[in-house]
This record gives sequence, structure tokens and C-alpha cells, in this order.
Amino acid sequence: MASIYRGISKDFYHTQYERGGYLFYSIGGISLVKEGEATGMQKHYGSSLMQRHDEDLANVTLGYNFSRAPGVTSINTDYNNLGQIYYQRGTSTFVGGTSTSDGNGIFVQEFNGQDSASYSGRVAQGLRFKKSYFYFGDDIVLLASGISNNSSNNDVETGLLQEAVSAGENEFSFANNVTTNASNYDAIYSSTDVPWMFNNSQNVGLYLMPNQNYKLFKGSQTFGSLTGDVVSTYLTHDSQTEGWYEYIMRLNTSKTEMQTLDSNMKSSTPDYEVLRRDEKAHIVRSENHNSTGYAIFDNTDLVLPEGSLKTADKQCVVMLQEKDGDMNLSISYPDKK
Repeated sequence: MASIYRGISKDFYHTQYERGGYLFYSIGGISLVKEGEATGMQKHYGSSLMQRHDEDLANVTLGYNFSRAPGVTSINTDYNNLGQIYYQRGTSTFVGGTSTSDGNGIFVQEFNGQDSASYSGRVAQGLRFKKSYFYFGDDIVLLASGISNNSSNNDVETGLLQEAVSAGENEFSFANNVTTNASNYDAIYSSTDVPWMFNNSQNVGLYLMPNQNYKLFKGSQTFGSLTGDVVSTYLTHDSQTEGWYEYIMRLNTSKTEMQTLDSNMKSSTPDYEVLRRDEKAHIVRSENHNSTGYAIFDNTDLVLPEGSLKTADKQCVVMLQEKDGDMNLSISYPDKK
């Protein structure tokens, strides 16, 4: 299992497609790809979710809500309010990332629908967020800050996991013995009480830091012209003063490993620590990898008391790794300024 993130930049277009009455609508998200199971077009684009040609429609999960695809932050609205956009661009040039020679990396994206006339009158015209993805081996630490829709969070969601219901193949396991083996669910859980979930068909687990609410849905779902039985988990941001999220996606894992991660994250020396998550910077420390990742969204002389990087005077993405007494540095300016 691998993960691929597709962002949307002000400099590079991305099209929302409609085929067969089905609209593939998302501003950016994570695609989970199993080698050998994607079509030719899907492999070309590295995505198991964003099909765009008629011959690929047979592979679309019936009822799949692309607005709740993994990692997608979107407005909860009626499908009929969505519209096809050709050659759509983002609202910021600060979209991109960096990586180290041993495979660790960071990807960043910021979006503000009010900064682009192309979103005027559309669902996403008031949507904004700043996101970062910190890659450490099979683990991805996902952060977001400043999530809102016209300064409100009442109708904003972020997709976690979603797939077709398949008896005996895709039952989710949760902390505290919450299961999905009944025929229908529509419940909200707190990550403080139920911090992790595991999907055995994809061998993917999610660990959510405390004080976040997410919904577990299982049942019949209609999206566009297609209806099917799906199981879905997604964050709801309505209880947050300023929308945010913090969670870890672990690939190629097991239920036992998720239980171990839960214990570790509650210890005095967790595998991952979020040092900062605000409008100016996202910073994550990985003890196992002796690395600290920085997503700097601010263009001023930003003082950074967290970690080895002390100041930054422009937007940038930095990964610092201590190794054999040396400091390895990987840095990128995705906006090319």
C-alpha cells in the first residue's frame, strides 16, 4: 500500500470532471494505491480514486462521496450545488514539498477561495485552510489549521477513510471495542475517547490526537446518479473555534500495531510530537527518525523556539535530521520565490 497526495496550485491547473452524471469533486486529498489493482489511467495518475475517463467508470465505487475522500476538506452541501470546473487552479503558489535521501518528506498546501475570482459563486468560495503532510516511512502525520467556510466551521468536513461495504473484508476496528459489523451506523465519536481506527481490507490505520470529533457512517449513500452501500469516517469541524486537525495515517499496519501506537502516543516519549500548528507554521518532531519537519507559511521573520531551526524569513519547507553527529538539511521554496 502506498499513498499519493495531489494538491492544487495557483500555477498548475486541475480539472473537476463529470462523466456519466458523476462528478469527481475535490480540491486535494490522499489516494491509497494497491499495486496491481489500479487501471492503466489510475496508474498513470497515481490515484485509485480520481478516475476521469468513461472506461474507468466501471471502477467507481457506487455512492462514493468524493467530497469525503481521504484528506479532502470540503463543504457539506447538496450534490446539485457542485459544478464542473475545467482547468481549475488553486489560490496560492505555496504548494509543494521536499524530501530526504532516506525517504522522509513534507508536502504543504494552502487554499483560500476568497483569493480567486474563479471560485466566486461556487461552493468553495469561502473555504480556506493550511495543510501539511509529514512523511516518515509508513507513517504520515497530517496537520491543518485555519479551516473555515466564510469564518464558520458548521458545515466543513475532512474525509478520513471511505469504501464500499464488503462483508467480511472491510470491517473497521476501533479503540475501546467500537466495531462496524452491524448493517448501519451513523454515530459521532470523540478522538479523546476513541483515538484510533484500523481498516483490515487496506491495512491502514489512523490515530487521531485528542479533542477532535469524527463521524462513522455505514449504509446506503447517494452521490450524483449512483447509489451504493459504503462505510465512511470523516472529521466534523463544527465544534472547533478555528478549524484544525491532527492525525497519523499508518500504512501496511495491523490492529495490534495500532494498539501499540496508541500506548506510545500517550507515553512521555511519543513517536511523534506536534510542536506547533497555527497560521504561521506547522512543526512535527519524530523521535524514531531523529527528524523535525517544518512547514513555514509566514513571510515575516518568524522566530521558532521549537527544534533546531531558530528563524525563517519566508515561506519554506524544511526537514532537519540529526545523524551521526551531523545535521542533514533538506529545504524547498515551493512558490519559487
